[in-house]
Amino acid sequence: MVRDEQWGVFRHAALDRLYLDHDNAARVLRWMGTEFDRLRAGNEADFQLIGDAMAYILDYAELFHHPNEDVMFARLEARDASLADLLAELAREHVELAEQGAELRLVVAGGERACELDVDMVSNLGQAYTVSFHRHMDVEEGSVLPLVDQIFESADWQAVARRLVHMDDPLFGRRMPSRFRALRGRLQQG
Repeated sequence: MVRDEQWGVFRHAALDRLYLDHDNAARVLRWMGTEFDRLRAGNEADFQLIGDAMAYILDYAELFHHPNEDVMFARLEARDASLADLLAELAREHVELAEQGAELRLVVAGGERACELDVDMVSNLGQAYTVSFHRHMDVEEGSVLPLVDQIFESADWQAVARRLVHMDDPLFGRRMPSRFRALRGRLQQG
């Protein structure tokens, strides 16, 4: 029984981490959305901080968050093959979000260098990215993560635990690189 309790604690910690990552990403994406709205309204946007936000979203997702989801989702598909299409779509979206984000990151870098920008193009790209990312997280939280919680047993959590990547959140964690201090300050302002 102790073993089941141990994996139950791990289960909640692993799922809680994914939900927390989604909450943190949503917070950053909402702030980015307001910056793109400001830009569209003819105001200046803080391209340095948007660039930092893009670095956080893209790098953290690619190095930690999506690999951990991929591990859990592969195990989930092994347990329930009827989920294959949905899980394949989410995996494709991980790639598409990375590609969209990389394009937006380049455009934002141009804004940081004070290059001429097509304001509508930048704000449209930014809004499309934030909407896509929010929708993606909504599907995961509404359709997939609850199934992980329902279907996984101790053996599943043991298998998953061996393959998860561990990383402190660089923006919201205990050890924050100096690059993210200004962004964190802005997010704390509301």
